[in-house]
Amino acid sequence: MRTRPHSTGYLRALWEFKHMAGIRIEYPRQWLPLLSREHDIYLVSYFQANRLKDKERKFLNMCREFLGATTLSDIT
Repeated sequence: MRTRPHSTGYLRALWEFKHMAGIRIEYPRQWLPLLSREHDIYLVSYFQANRLKDKERKFLNMCREFLGATTLSDIT
């Protein structure tokens, strides 16, 4: 396993082991909240579909998480 000077913590070590061993974790039944209005959308799906740059998508997702928003109707 490759070590880095500042890569401490069991979660990072677990993630690196999972990656090196080729282990995938899948959730077969993901729960999504119901859309509450007509023409409502999930924000993450919108971010992915609009070909935003990684930096823009990460920034928007940080804002979405801070607001606790899942759908467009959560913020409008």
